[in-house]
Amino acid sequence: MSPPIDANRLLAVVAEVAREARPHFEAYVALDSSLERELGLDSLARVELVLRLEREFAASLPEQALASSETPRDLLRFLLASAGQAPKAADRTLASLVQAEGVRPPDAARTLTEALEYH
Repeated sequence: MSPPIDANRLLAVVAEVAREARPHFEAYVALDSSLERELGLDSLARVELVLRLEREFAASLPEQALASSETPRDLLRFLLASAGQAPKAADRTLASLVQAEGVRPPDAARTLTEALEYH
C-alpha cells in the first residue's frame, strides 16, 4: 500500500533536493515556488526530485511530470493523478489537503516579503 499523499511531505522532499542543489542558498519552498527560478533546480536536479517523490510516495510519475511541472503544486497534481484520481478530483483533493493540513507556516521566512509570499 502506498503512503498517503501529503503536501507537507512533498514540500520536505522538494526542500531537501533544493538544499542539495544549492547548498549555500536557503530558499523558502511553497506549493507555488518556481522549481527553476526560485529553487534553482536544473534538469538533473528535477530528475532527482521526481525519482525521490516516486520513492517517497511509492508512485510512478509519467515523463510529462518531469517535462511540464513548474511548481511543487504541479508535482502534487501528478502524484494525486498517479493515485488514481481524475484531474478535477485531484484538484479538489489538493485544495482540501492545503486547507485541512494547513501547509507549513512560513517559519523559515526571513523577510516580510518571504512571509507574504506564503499567502
